[in-house]
Amino acid sequence: MILMFPPVTANATGFLAAWKAWGAGSMLLRTPYNLTLGIISVYAVFGIAYSLAKTRDVHPGYASIISLFTFIVLAGAPVKSELGWGIPLSQLDAQGMFGGIILAMLTVEITAWYIKKGPKIKMPASVPPNIVAVFDYLFPLAINLIVFVALNEAIKAALGFGIITLVQNLISPLLSFTDSLGSVIVINLLVIGFWFFGIHGAAMVASLIDPIQSANLAANAAAVEAGGVGTAILAGSYKSIFGTQIMFEALLIAVLIFAKNERLKSLCKLSLVPNLFNINEPLIFGLPIVMNVTMILPILLTTILNTGATYLLMKSGFLKKVFVSTVATFPSPINAFLSTMDWKAPVVWFILFAINIVIFAPFVKMYDRQADEEDAAARGE
Repeated sequence: MILMFPPVTANATGFLAAWKAWGAGSMLLRTPYNLTLGIISVYAVFGIAYSLAKTRDVHPGYASIISLFTFIVLAGAPVKSELGWGIPLSQLDAQGMFGGIILAMLTVEITAWYIKKGPKIKMPASVPPNIVAVFDYLFPLAINLIVFVALNEAIKAALGFGIITLVQNLISPLLSFTDSLGSVIVINLLVIGFWFFGIHGAAMVASLIDPIQSANLAANAAAVEAGGVGTAILAGSYKSIFGTQIMFEALLIAVLIFAKNERLKSLCKLSLVPNLFNINEPLIFGLPIVMNVTMILPILLTTILNTGATYLLMKSGFLKKVFVSTVATFPSPINAFLSTMDWKAPVVWFILFAINIVIFAPFVKMYDRQADEEDAAARGE
């Protein structure tokens, strides 16, 4: 995606213009995109079915193949064109993700039920177990196909579209709601709230919003790939790059600048390199942020500021939305650029970073005095 869409203006000339023209029309670059984000639902279905099957004590390989085959029958049934037979990708990308997630779970549950309680073909003891397993899973495959194809056809007859589109239509209001300014701010505040109590905030929230962020990222990428612009803001790593990471970096630098307590300064020097690569645990548990009532107010204020400002700038079109998946441990200013391919994104990142430091300054000085008092008490002074 980065090579396909370099950050150049429409009237660019010279090398950058040639790069843009080559990237936009290069099948060499579009093929990896089409086979990754372009069919992201295929990977989601297989991975979810595989993991769920292991918890249900059924063969994860066979169960995931049954789920994937059923999904492709519903979402990617081959069609004939002037080029011959082919599988349409329109519902194998982000559009089919939520339908695929539900289908993966249901097919595995049906498979697990049949394997545990359904009738089996009796095979001679001399037949190898792996061959017996193949026959055992033929019936769940048939049952899943019959049930979901029949249901899909019934829904098509009634509504004009199938199960995958129905789920997408039902989930669309939720996607719109979670992409609102209020929801994005609340999500980041939840992350901070969990961290305050010593719970891994990003991990807690990820289980709820990762499917939404992934679907939005794929949708934005598809829009850009088609020559348009992304529309979803809560996509990819937006909430961390443009929210909490700015705050964590600013807090560390504010302590290094304004604090005089040796314990705090030593801790932040130790945390500097990990924090640069978005590993914030040394700061969170060392400063600490956990149960730190003095620092929680500026942390919440800066998180709201960062999320709200970048959200509004993206909503207005001043900043491009996130459409590139980046490496989580790249420094955030670099990720701000790479995820949006917009040179203004790191500029905004650093402006907010500077404002965050100013907000933290009086609170850091207050906490610095508290740290001195705590150290004096520990020494018995």
